[in-house]
Amino acid sequence: GTVMLREISTLKLGIVNIGSLVRKSQEFIDLLDDVNIKLLKTIEKYGPRNMMLISRATGIPKSTVYMRLRKIKEAGISFAPTVQASKMGLGIIYAIAVPYLGRLNIAYNALDLEWTYRLSIVNPFRPQIFVKAYYPYPHYDVITNYLEKLKDMRIIKSYKVFLVNDEMRTPKLDEKYYDLENKQVILPWGKWYDEIVSHTNANNQVAPLPLEDAEKYDLRVDKYDILITDYLMVDSSMDFVEIAKKIGLSPPTVRHHYIKHILRERIIVNYMPRFLLFHPSFGILAPMLVNFVDKKSMYSFVNTLWGSPIMELVSKIQGDFSIFATFNIPRTHEANLIEFMEMLVDENIVYSYKMFPIVPGTVSSWSLPVDNFVGGKWIMGYEEAKKKLKNLKSELARRRLAVIERTK
Repeated sequence: GTVMLREISTLKLGIVNIGSLVRKSQEFIDLLDDVNIKLLKTIEKYGPRNMMLISRATGIPKSTVYMRLRKIKEAGISFAPTVQASKMGLGIIYAIAVPYLGRLNIAYNALDLEWTYRLSIVNPFRPQIFVKAYYPYPHYDVITNYLEKLKDMRIIKSYKVFLVNDEMRTPKLDEKYYDLENKQVILPWGKWYDEIVSHTNANNQVAPLPLEDAEKYDLRVDKYDILITDYLMVDSSMDFVEIAKKIGLSPPTVRHHYIKHILRERIIVNYMPRFLLFHPSFGILAPMLVNFVDKKSMYSFVNTLWGSPIMELVSKIQGDFSIFATFNIPRTHEANLIEFMEMLVDENIVYSYKMFPIVPGTVSSWSLPVDNFVGGKWIMGYEEAKKKLKNLKSELARRRLAVIERTK
């Protein structure tokens, strides 16, 4: 049937003039021509290491591929593999911890565990710590028990956890959003709204992984597969010769593990460009918890914004029609995003949403918890937690003594 859409009077087309932006964003737009877009989309499939393969797939001479990729790297653009942690026997948990006043730094450092792969401080005027961590499936209590200990020690006041599916980085390379001649980024808020409300893209599969809960968390890898994946998460352009030296294998053996294990089992699904189009000096980077009315609305939202310049990361919350989506927008468009979300609530697409703006300069990132893979399986890592808790108790005692000394 026909879906009647109300007229949008406030969600106007957004134009962002790159000429006024900081140098790194300017460099990225300057690099975005037809050839580089073709290269970046090819790297999404094959990765950035094999110049010959990229040249053959694009029809671009190898020397040109090398020169252009060097300039792309100099502009601060790297490539991040989309990794299915579930196929390594790992689950992913997000936690939002509220520290006691005066305990922000100690809480932040306390949450730097072997399992943690990203930490950031969010909500600058009421600081909270956003934690992203792995856990040996199904034992997410390795994280929640530790959070409870921090709560008992009055380091954090409260916390909330979310079990999520594998995290997906979005491409942000759809040509329709870039006016390269005029150095502009186009943010069509009204068009996005129309497509989401009409469910135009609800049935499309545009993301590399479906927004479904993982059926299995089988351990399909060995220690070398994990080490190779870990190095590629740190630097996806690292060649097999260098990886071989680091892990004590021959380059042909590394290549065998990569092709026969990592790619065949889809441990690594693709490689996405990693960059912030809107620099923190004039942009906002904010994870957003979005709860949808139904599955169709969730797919419509993600599929419509997939490839747009504003959506960085997506993870589905297990057992619910909810996602965490990380947005990167200019500060001048913050009101547009809020109004956009409010209108989707009004149209019964979104049930609720909550933003967690990241404080610039507070993000710490790591890769896989390789030290917790022992004897062909993941260990719980309790010894590290016990040691950290012991050190925290000593630090709190030292601080209390310092306070007493100052008040004498």
